[in-house]
Amino acid sequence: SRFGISVENLPPGSIVINQPVPVRVLPESVIWAIGISATGLILGLAAMVVAFLRLRRARDALDESERRYRAVVEDQTELICRTSHDGTHIFVNDAYCRFFGKTRPEILGTKFIPAMTREEKLKVRNHLASLTPIHPIGSTTNPVEMPGQGLRWLKWNNHAIFDDKGNVSEYQSVGRDVTDVQLAEDELRKYQENLEDLIDTRTQELVTSNAQLQEEVAERTIAEDLLAEEKERLAVTLRSIDEGVITTATSGRVLLVNRVAERLTGTKQEYAAGFPVARVLSLIDEKNRMPVENPALQLMNRDGSPVFPYRAVLVAKDGTERIIEESASIMSDHENRTIGIVIVFRDITDRQKLETELARTQKLESLGLLAGGIAHDFNNILTAIFGNIILARMHMAEDSPAFERLAEAENAMVRAKELTQQLLTFSKGGAPVKETADITGIITDSARFMLRGSQSRCEFAIDPALWTVDVDVGQISQVINNIVSNADHAMPGGGTIHVSAMNCTLQKGTPLPLTPGRYVKI
Repeated sequence: SRFGISVENLPPGSIVINQPVPVRVLPESVIWAIGISATGLILGLAAMVVAFLRLRRARDALDESERRYRAVVEDQTELICRTSHDGTHIFVNDAYCRFFGKTRPEILGTKFIPAMTREEKLKVRNHLASLTPIHPIGSTTNPVEMPGQGLRWLKWNNHAIFDDKGNVSEYQSVGRDVTDVQLAEDELRKYQENLEDLIDTRTQELVTSNAQLQEEVAERTIAEDLLAEEKERLAVTLRSIDEGVITTATSGRVLLVNRVAERLTGTKQEYAAGFPVARVLSLIDEKNRMPVENPALQLMNRDGSPVFPYRAVLVAKDGTERIIEESASIMSDHENRTIGIVIVFRDITDRQKLETELARTQKLESLGLLAGGIAHDFNNILTAIFGNIILARMHMAEDSPAFERLAEAENAMVRAKELTQQLLTFSKGGAPVKETADITGIITDSARFMLRGSQSRCEFAIDPALWTVDVDVGQISQVINNIVSNADHAMPGGGTIHVSAMNCTLQKGTPLPLTPGRYVKI
């Protein structure tokens, strides 16, 4: 009656057994038969065997998914932690422990908080409180005081997990050190032992009593839910990290591509799956521009140790080139058999540009120091010459032919001193020193000075009512000197250089890249 079988409907010769008969159907599993027909047919066990086999397959699938999941996240360098709703740590990865210089036993089960100011702690609490079932994901960036390292900035991607009633059951956070723009590896570990113990317990209950069949079916449903939850956590993790992740089979063909990898390579998951990784992750050498073999594929012929960061140029599907830094490691199953490779790479194009710009800035600083030193020494020499010229003029009559020459030499010394002042301004990174001045005298003096001894001459057409201007006298004199010198060099046989200056007012809408207002046009 338990299995819905009527004695009248049994085949002829069937025997009803009052005592259970053990029938071994799978290793390590025993099913108890209640009745056996004359032909040895087991009655009333079909549904139970099917349920058991489905449960066993679900457990195997869950094991395989767990292994793949752990292999993917174990290679991450990002900081991962999970806390309960009250802030108690229930999981931290190795990167998290290394970064804060603590062990798992020192953190797990505690409400560990990095060294932050009271304002930053309040900011974190308000951010976590703002997460809702509709918007469960958010990010925040906070400064953390690290012993021996000073202030470090951490960016956290936080995901709140809610129960059926809409209450927070736990927080999952993924962080990375953004102080020196380095992206890190993300770890997430699932405690497989608890799940296996749960399945073993339910299996033993199935063996001891057929009456618990419905409970085992319910446990199968729980196992499937756990598997779906595990897949969702993996998907959330891969979506949260800022690094490209590609997993391959042992053949080198792509199995999984996360969103960042899709964006960097220009190839979607549905188009990348099944193709060789070299077709999706196309690399060329940064110096000789020649195609290079992905070093991750070489792991198949080595001992399986992780590849050190490898730098190359990634050519996306649309031809866009990015400089990436890549690392990879072998994925293994529970029997330590290689089942594939996980490749993690990040875009470091901007970082390399910053490094290049920093190197150029350092060179300019060195050049500035050199210019400052030369200007300082040259200025000392000019001071001695300038002083002697003044003393010589004091002992000479004004009608002497040499007096005018000394006056011209003195003017030249003044211009040389202005040049050294410009070098000093450059070396200090300072702005031009502006003052209100009559530009007419600056124009005529600078032009005539540059044409001393030249076959060319200047003709001036300067507005008598020319406005005064705000300029760095030394620098504007140098500008006029350079323009007149270029004009003179353009006429080796001599000629006339026309120099004009007039007032002008620029109105709004002028094509010139200047603010509307009053100007002097030279």
